Amino acid sequence: MLPPNEQDLPLVTVGVVVLNREWIIRQMLISMQSQTYPHNKLYVLMVDGGSKDNTVKIATEVLAASDFSGYEVVVKESSIPEARNICIQKMKGDYLFFWDSDVIMEPTALIRMLEILKKENVDMLLPTITVVTVNSVDDLDKKWREWETKYPRREESKIVQAAGTCDLLISKKVLAQIAFDPDLTFFEDQDFSLKATKLGFKILLTKNVIGFDLKSDRPYSDIYFDMSLGKTLRGLRKKGALQAQMVVKDSPSVSRAVLKFLLANKRYFFYIGYVPAIILTVIGVLLQNLWLALILPVYFLIYAAAQFKKRGFARGLKALMRSFIVGVPTTYAFLFYCLKLNFKRSQRVN
Repeated sequence: MLPPNEQDLPLVTVGVVVLNREWIIRQMLISMQSQTYPHNKLYVLMVDGGSKDNTVKIATEVLAASDFSGYEVVVKESSIPEARNICIQKMKGDYLFFWDSDVIMEPTALIRMLEILKKENVDMLLPTITVVTVNSVDDLDKKWREWETKYPRREESKIVQAAGTCDLLISKKVLAQIAFDPDLTFFEDQDFSLKATKLGFKILLTKNVIGFDLKSDRPYSDIYFDMSLGKTLRGLRKKGALQAQMVVKDSPSVSRAVLKFLLANKRYFFYIGYVPAIILTVIGVLLQNLWLALILPVYFLIYAAAQFKKRGFARGLKALMRSFIVGVPTTYAFLFYCLKLNFKRSQRVN
């Protein structure tokens, strides 16, 4: 349990990685200010990856009026793992709590998490938060008033091998040994947590803390989508290997695990289809067969229509290009490593 005296409580750094979150950053910081954990024991470190909107201005205004022990807003073009590493380098105190910029948490969240972490003697703690879709921040108050009835807390916890970092509390002793791989511009959190568990650190997943991960159908920012193409393409081999490991690790059958994953993430079927579509189109051109030659253009147009409807023309076109440049190599790298894992398992059986 936590020490009874406030002066003995640990200093916690709250790390916020943010990009173009003008629409929600004020509400997120208000949620942070509502925490019952003593504010003189909270240090806020925000790393902005180069927002083009008013995110930094709003955040600085809110933090300047706060009563936290201190704060710093770092503005630096960075990927998510790079920004998280900045948080690690600049953190103060004994714990780092990664709080995503679109997450709202109940006022007792931090103190509950620290109490559970101490009681269960674990090194990292991840609360189960609920993904909630809102049309605007005006919907937030109504959604939040429903949390007690729709999303009640539960006295349930379990040790897990991997965790996301959108609301992860981490002991400094973990961070003294592990950092985020800058090549993994996505899947960086799974890689980090898997490394931690391999070193013997314990991660506890708890349902005893309530929070919302806010999503919107409106075209707000997506940090992964807005990332530069060069950073998105970085570390494709590592990403493919890690994703394969995550998908098949708890399944006795690699093929079933992959099929289940593909059915749950149907866009991968489209990425896979690019290669046969290209091959058939090339054959059509060589044979001067119009129907075969049109397969790739038609394939492209079908996906384009879906993306334009969902994202508008400019972002839809960006999504279309990325589906080919990023989606295809990432998917085939994933499939390659799934096959490799399947071969290794069959070798062990034999």
